[in-house]
Amino acid sequence: MKLDRAVAPAVSPPEELALPRLQRPEAAVELVVCHDPRPLVHCTWVLRHGGADETIARAGEFPLAVDLLDEGTRRRPGERLTRAVEELGGEMSTACGWHSSLLRVAGPSEVAARLVRLLVEAATESEFAARDLERVRRARLATLARLEANPGACADLALDALLFPGRREALPLTGTVAGLEAVDGDDARSAWQGAAGRSPGTLLVVGALDRPEIDALVAASRELADGGAGIAGGTGATGPPGREEAQEPLRQRPVVLLVDRPHAKQTELRLGHAAPPRAAAGRAGRRILVTLLGGKFTSRLNLRLRETDGATYGVSAALVDRPHASHLVVSSAVETTSAARSVRGVLEEMERLRTEPATASEVSDSRGYIAGVVPYRLQTLSGLAAQLQIQWLFGEADDQLRSDLEDLAEVEPAEVLEAARSTLAPGAARVVLVGPLAQLRGQAAELRELGCELVELASAGPLLAGDVVVG
Repeated sequence: MKLDRAVAPAVSPPEELALPRLQRPEAAVELVVCHDPRPLVHCTWVLRHGGADETIARAGEFPLAVDLLDEGTRRRPGERLTRAVEELGGEMSTACGWHSSLLRVAGPSEVAARLVRLLVEAATESEFAARDLERVRRARLATLARLEANPGACADLALDALLFPGRREALPLTGTVAGLEAVDGDDARSAWQGAAGRSPGTLLVVGALDRPEIDALVAASRELADGGAGIAGGTGATGPPGREEAQEPLRQRPVVLLVDRPHAKQTELRLGHAAPPRAAAGRAGRRILVTLLGGKFTSRLNLRLRETDGATYGVSAALVDRPHASHLVVSSAVETTSAARSVRGVLEEMERLRTEPATASEVSDSRGYIAGVVPYRLQTLSGLAAQLQIQWLFGEADDQLRSDLEDLAEVEPAEVLEAARSTLAPGAARVVLVGPLAQLRGQAAELRELGCELVELASAGPLLAGDVVVG
């Protein structure tokens, strides 16, 4: 067929977005399968246990233990486990978050059964060898050193210290130097066995799966269930229910933590406070609200701080959800001389959304943006797996994504105003400014005019050690 480049091609109607459809085969542990036609498989074993379940004294022990799972087993010590996975064209990885941890394999679907067997082996027979522990420990200590050298990471950590005073979440997820240096192989093994022994976890699988692959997953679920019971010498019974996280009381005025970064060329700004939990009524309105506030390029904050004030290249706002609590977080890197003005701008835009209804056009644009990025999130197997993991973590229905899109379509400006009044709390804000303290002190009067209480910190070191508590 000859192509006439002088004539524009006909435009075909857009395809309807195909949302994932889930299957739950009967198995010894919870098994959730999302079928996808691509000849690949992405299998994740997730546990409802993470860094937040550690004590402060042992901060870093459990994430380190999770990191060791793919470093070798009793049958395949050291790199032999990695070589076995790579010979199948696959990859294995681990991750530990605040409220969950996982072990994952991915590769061609034709070898899915063999990959899953290697996942089970890593989950139930990890070696926790001293040589691997020392190497991983050194890498994690280096991560802490890099964190202290990164102004943005310091700002994130400082905000956590304000939002979670006296709790494990106020420290780096990686842990502390003291916590990491105290861990030995038996500690790491016990930490993992304690978590895996309380619950057999859940298998989340995405890919092209036929009956043989499903049967292999069911068999793997039996091994994980049996292994979970045997790991801790217990019954494999479900562990204690998730702890309730009370929302902190709203303060009468914002707190601003100034962290000195003497030679910084700009100042990292973070602002946050408690927000309604993800499962609370009105979530669709909150999503549009936060997108309008700082979730897209034409957001209120970006137009104010970037386009009008010229103080930053960009600013963002997001709701950070956890199983029992959520927080609003605003992030930016601003010109140091404009730091106080930027804080004022954020607080004023929050208050404006609480008092003046958003326009119908703003709501429509934000709704379209949220719906429009869904296909990007779901276009890869890892994206589909991430969506499954979110729904699993928050105990949401299999068709949650479809319900969310339907709810978004119904949101009107009045609901966004209601969401703003129940979500945005400028008077409860915790603010962090990481930059040259000498210049930031010169803006103290302007910050106090906003009703802010100022706290100074000479370096980020105390944040890494958990020595900062600002109630």
